[in-house]
Amino acid sequence: MKYLDLKMDFMFKQLFGHPSRKSIMIAFLNALLHRTGDDRIVESMSNSKTLS
Repeated sequence: MKYLDLKMDFMFKQLFGHPSRKSIMIAFLNALLHRTGDDRIVESMSNSKTLS
């Protein structure tokens, strides 16, 4: 089986850039940056109407 080269911009975007794969990207960044516990990257949503 041949592996995809993630150094290619197109393949990286296909794997990590799609909104349905957001959890994969967050896990990848946390592993790459050695983030754990309260220091880890998490998804956060805010309502822009309440910010103004």
